[in-house]
Amino acid sequence: MIPFPYQSGGAGRNRTPVINGDPLINNVQALLHFNDADESTTFTDQIGHGFAIQSGTPAIDSAQSKFGSTSLRLSGSTDKLTSTTPADFVMSGAWAVEFWLYLTALPGAGRTIVELGQSPGAGIDFNTFWLYTDASNALAWYNGSNSGTTSYTLVTDTWVHIAASRAGAAGSALRVFADGALVGSSSVSGRSATGCKMSMGNGALGNALACWIDDFRFTAGAARYTAAFTPPTEQFSDE
Repeated sequence: MIPFPYQSGGAGRNRTPVINGDPLINNVQALLHFNDADESTTFTDQIGHGFAIQSGTPAIDSAQSKFGSTSLRLSGSTDKLTSTTPADFVMSGAWAVEFWLYLTALPGAGRTIVELGQSPGAGIDFNTFWLYTDASNALAWYNGSNSGTTSYTLVTDTWVHIAASRAGAAGSALRVFADGALVGSSSVSGRSATGCKMSMGNGALGNALACWIDDFRFTAGAARYTAAFTPPTEQFSDE
């Protein structure tokens, strides 16, 4: 018997996975396809959390898209999109964050791609995870006490799938992937947190990134990726 599509009893809970759906759907705590209307400032999370403009002019844009016809545009001036309902974002154990990224110009050092923590923007020591660009336009990360630079150098005019996952609590392996290839790994002894917020495009250092982001997903309680994988070929499942 094929189960009916999920019925939600709350954000990220009580959903029945369907055939060809996401087996970790009950662990998903944020899922944004950015499929809203062109130039909209509504950012729909399929799980039900709120996301809103904290600064600048983030918007839905039809100029670029990986799936569907639109994505999130971040202009790189002060643009910052931030969650408004942090209570269910848990980073005390295993987790994974992933999305598609598109650049038209290389950004330079210290540009925030994604920031997750209890007080994003309050200072880098508040971060549970900060993914940014270094001076060589490589992906780099920081988590409040540990940092690392990956072997992946960002490229322009193409969509790249970016993922980071932590295997468990503090002391577990943190891995960063680009287009499914493992490009960085480290044992992480730094900050773990519950009640986290997440931001895209700008962060602790105030250095915004001009980019497009599509199909953003955050998973708690499961690392999802621990070795090289094939990037998604279609939009993430809602079920």
